Amino acid sequence: MSQQIVNPLDASLENLFNHLATFDGFAFILQSHLKGFRLSLEQRRKTEGLDLSRFSAWVSLNLIDLTQSPSSGWVERFHASSFGAEGQDYIALTDTFVSIWSCQAIADSYEAFETFLQDIIADFLHDHPGKADPDKFRKAFQYVDRVSTDRTTQEYWRDCVRRAFRRDQSDLLDFIRALAPRLAEVENNNGLGIDLKEWHSLVTTVRHAVTHSDLRIIASQMRDWTPYRCSLLEKKFPGSYQGYDYKLKIDRDSAHEALVLFGDYAYVIYKLLSAKGGYLPDIPPTRSQGTQTVLANDS
Repeated sequence: MSQQIVNPLDASLENLFNHLATFDGFAFILQSHLKGFRLSLEQRRKTEGLDLSRFSAWVSLNLIDLTQSPSSGWVERFHASSFGAEGQDYIALTDTFVSIWSCQAIADSYEAFETFLQDIIADFLHDHPGKADPDKFRKAFQYVDRVSTDRTTQEYWRDCVRRAFRRDQSDLLDFIRALAPRLAEVENNNGLGIDLKEWHSLVTTVRHAVTHSDLRIIASQMRDWTPYRCSLLEKKFPGSYQGYDYKLKIDRDSAHEALVLFGDYAYVIYKLLSAKGGYLPDIPPTRSQGTQTVLANDS
């Protein structure tokens, strides 16, 4: 009786799915709580005559000068900035909270997707070390071998992959396409009708805008974009043009869709690498069971 081989790629995919579900769940719960808060206030306004103008909240950023040593022993602080809102602006901030968290969920999912790419490559090479391109991994081997020369461990290969691919996710995806050439076909022709390479390039720009540019994609970044990419931006990542820049204002539904697409992309990578490695894909497609089994929805 033959013993079924455990798919060593399962863990990396399951880890990503768990992260996506967590990020999406936080956004869902936040939106639900804030929606209930607004409905409660509106109901009290109608039944009790609640004056919404009385609502306000402010926070002050008070700092110290670290070059100074207070002779009195007391730390002296100075006012650097503040943030707050009152009345209808205070109530309207609930939508802003959800949008900011939705943007952050996409950025966090991008980082989780990168970890997935690194880990699934490492776990594949752990079983198939001959697939490691000597030119690509030469310096990584030299560095990691200073600590450990045991190439039979998962930790060795994960360290090597992180050393070998230090630029961005496109290098990781290129390597996977070399291992599993059918990925390029699926990226161009899939059930969603989306060019996944274009989408990934776009979500890379969105992540940068969230993390480094105050939710703004500057005009120079979009100068050479194709009409398809511009259309995809407006469709998948809502916002508005402010001058020539694009300011993201992503709603929770759009964030949910992006997180699901990260999962879809990861699953096809997992499935193709499993086939290449001679493993059975133990994890079924999430869409056949309904996306709510992996990511939260509004039902």
